[in-house]
Amino acid sequence: MQPDLVLFAGAVDTGYNWKTMQKQSVQYLSGLANLLLSCRLAGVPRFLYLSSDEVYEKNYEAPIEEEEPLFARSPKAVTIAQGEDLCLRCHMKHELRVTVLRISHLYGYPVDPSHPLDFCMQMCVKALKGETLRADSGKTFTPTFLPDAVDAVYRVIAMRRPSKTVYQISSGEAVGEMQAAELIAGLCKKSPPVEDIRNELRETVVVSNKRITGDLRYHTKYSFEEGAASLFALVRRHLSDFLTPEERRKRSILRRTSFGMHDALRKLLPFAENLLLFLVVFIVVFFTHGNKYYEMVDFYLLYVVFVAVVHGKQQTVCSIVLSTLGRLFMLSREAAMFDILVDYNTYVWVVQLFIVGMSVGYIKDKFRQEIGDKEEQIGYLSVELEEIKEINFANVRIKKVLEDRLINYKDSLAKIYSIVSKLDELEPGKVLFASIGIISEIMGSDDVSIYIASSGSPFCRMVAASSDLARSMKKSICFPDMGRLYTELSAGKVYINRELEPKLPAMAGAVYNGEQLEIIIMIWSLKFEKANLYQANLLSVLCHLIFDSVDRAHRYIEDSQAVHYLQDTHILLPAPFEKAVEIHQYAREKGLSDFCVLRVEAAGKPVRELGALLSARLRPTDYLGLDGQGGLRVLVSNSNPQEAAVVIERFAKLGVTLLLEEE
Repeated sequence: MQPDLVLFAGAVDTGYNWKTMQKQSVQYLSGLANLLLSCRLAGVPRFLYLSSDEVYEKNYEAPIEEEEPLFARSPKAVTIAQGEDLCLRCHMKHELRVTVLRISHLYGYPVDPSHPLDFCMQMCVKALKGETLRADSGKTFTPTFLPDAVDAVYRVIAMRRPSKTVYQISSGEAVGEMQAAELIAGLCKKSPPVEDIRNELRETVVVSNKRITGDLRYHTKYSFEEGAASLFALVRRHLSDFLTPEERRKRSILRRTSFGMHDALRKLLPFAENLLLFLVVFIVVFFTHGNKYYEMVDFYLLYVVFVAVVHGKQQTVCSIVLSTLGRLFMLSREAAMFDILVDYNTYVWVVQLFIVGMSVGYIKDKFRQEIGDKEEQIGYLSVELEEIKEINFANVRIKKVLEDRLINYKDSLAKIYSIVSKLDELEPGKVLFASIGIISEIMGSDDVSIYIASSGSPFCRMVAASSDLARSMKKSICFPDMGRLYTELSAGKVYINRELEPKLPAMAGAVYNGEQLEIIIMIWSLKFEKANLYQANLLSVLCHLIFDSVDRAHRYIEDSQAVHYLQDTHILLPAPFEKAVEIHQYAREKGLSDFCVLRVEAAGKPVRELGALLSARLRPTDYLGLDGQGGLRVLVSNSNPQEAAVVIERFAKLGVTLLLEEE
């Protein structure tokens, strides 16, 4: 029969323990691919894939919708995300309707205590043991109780044609890890201590369930308090299943007695099975005694061999004793016990049982021991193999970095200085724009931006950027509002975006002149292996070398002020102003910056008076200069015509008319 739907448990499948990560990942993806292919060939109409919120491994400010791009870093999360991608690609290309269900932080009743427990079960077990509950107050999630998840999956299955391909199953209730630990600790008669292990990272993964509640009218039946209390009661009733033998021995006398009886019964069970089988064999022998058709069959020998094959030597000895007693009983019905005991055939038969039974039992025990030793060795070697792989991966990465450094030799201090020193040979206005290419070459990133600080102001202005990604931040930023970026740069450190926040650069460095911020260099894209201390120090050196070149250019302009500026003003003379326009035209052609030139309608006002009014309100990166006819012009840097309109409007309020020049 053709199934109406195939459900792949995926992320919640207890058949995967994820201890040997690489092996489990290969089995997971290959099994999923084979199942999808089989479903397609068999014409199965629907396929359901159960995923997890583990595919979101970073901090999210708002509840996560289904359209949010996946962000998986750990091997297990990457495997689950690849499974989603495989299912969705199959949905788009083949006649197989696939539905992906992402279950958020599932917790509930375990299939087997030996299987890895969810976060709530782990806390319940630790709390009942009296251990310290360690929780991270920086983590927030949306837990989903197992019965609620089952209800949601059933509702999706009952839909003949779901309107969406991806649904998220969650309670919609944001719970902090610290809050969960305190709740579970409060369920104990004697609350265990709760320790906050908060680190610098913040991880908020609140999964939205708006889509499934809207399309399926699904609502959770259990709050986290109710689910945790139900789970806690279950663990308390079956706590012995979660204890190690050493922990059991440390319990109270009554508990130790009950555990001892349990162990004794478990050990006596093979003896009971042996005795029951002997009774069956004895009954068969009793009723077939004297029948010539069964005289050639030694049921006792078969019984001993069977016990030896199943249980080994210990039970074989017991079966030989029982078989001997049974044979003596049957012979005593026909002859005197003394005659039986002096008959050598009796001893030959017993020796036969002993030799055959003990030989088979010895082989059984030997094989069992060898299998156990091999399994233990395989487990040990598997752990060793994973550690060796991690060490090898780290060594290969370090080796590649060192090889690149030796072969290319691009980031040696001598090489860096020789490259940066070329800035001194450039025209003063081109230094900052040329710095972009140097930073990209040395840091290995195509996405670089440079900000200049305004003297006496908390705002910084973007001077140049090499790509759209580098321009993703505002052109004017309030530096103290940049959070950890401001904290680390103001402390003289290099900022590294370890939380992978999308609105902040991958790395940034700054230069201070005393307490005054001068320049910020931001790297927006960086390979994972380059987010290290070496690259941070490299960026710090680059920042200072580039700032030295920029500072020298500024000092040159200040020293030659009489040649470049109208006397006692900040108004550039016609030739220097045209040179500034040429430099910004060069930056525009390189895709580093944009600019606009505005003409000032003087309306009879003196040039010096207008210059004082304008220069006091222009940004440090803008230029004010004269044209050939003695009129005033303004070069608005890193601005397009739409942005220049803001400047025009601002000066119009002061009674100054600015007109955009046509290029």
